[in-house]
Amino acid sequence: MITHDSYDRDDLAILLLGVGAWMNRELTTMVEFLDAQLQALIAAIPKIPRLAADHRRRLAILAKRIDAVRLAACARIVTVETLRRWYRTLVARKWTYPKTGAGRPTTPAETVAMILTMARDNPGCIELKDIRMN
Repeated sequence: MITHDSYDRDDLAILLLGVGAWMNRELTTMVEFLDAQLQALIAAIPKIPRLAADHRRRLAILAKRIDAVRLAACARIVTVETLRRWYRTLVARKWTYPKTGAGRPTTPAETVAMILTMARDNPGCIELKDIRMN
C-alpha cells in the first residue's frame, strides 16, 4: 500500500535532484568560461608575470584541496610541482619559530664599572681575577 507521504518524499527527491543537476550545469558553465578567459589571457601575454605573495599563498592553499591528477588537468599558470612547493613553504613558515636570544643577558656597562670601582677601592674584599662579566 502506497501512502500519500511516499509520493511527497519521491517528489521532493526528484526536485532536489533537478536542482542539483541545474546547479552543477551552471557551475560547469562558469568554470568553462573562466578557463577560456584564462587561456585567452595566457595567449595574449607571452610571459606570465611573477605572482604576488598573496596570490601564490591563495593558489597553494586551494591547490592542496585538489588531488594531483585533477590539479594537473586544471593548472594553467604554474605547474603542480610549483603549487606543491608553495604549500610546503607555507607549512614550513608556520612551524618555524624565530630564534630567540638564548642564555643570560649581558651585564649593563654601568654595573660593570661600579663593580670594578668597588673591587679597586676594597682590595681585600674581592679579587679582580674572580670577577667574570658577560
